[in-house]
Amino acid sequence: MNEFAERLRSDRREAGLTVREVAELSGISFSYITKIETGRSGSGVSPEIVTALAKALQRDELEYLYLSGVVPPPLNDLLADGESRSFVRALLASRLKSKGWERLRSALSGSSPTSSGSRTQRKPKSRRKAVA
Repeated sequence: MNEFAERLRSDRREAGLTVREVAELSGISFSYITKIETGRSGSGVSPEIVTALAKALQRDELEYLYLSGVVPPPLNDLLADGESRSFVRALLASRLKSKGWERLRSALSGSSPTSSGSRTQRKPKSRRKAVA
């Protein structure tokens, strides 16, 4: 049995739910959940199935995606630790617009954010001579 299958079964039991109840909550068939829990789900599960199960059990969707292995390797490494998952969750929840992504990208790379590569410059203050 794989790590995701073990966690799914453990979380379901901890929640005091039967497979049928999880099936009803998630919209996934009883037989398919049984196959997942016993590690006989064939070629793996889809991200949609994993997410539906996490929601039904009120668990961390990103952790379930990581455990199930449905995430591409670079993201899988990112989701491996809880602190990184928290960052990704906050990032997804922020619903950044393009300027926000620019600022984040700049902050991560250590450069200053500019949209066209040039900064607006202040005009020097004019110096008037005092009239006596």
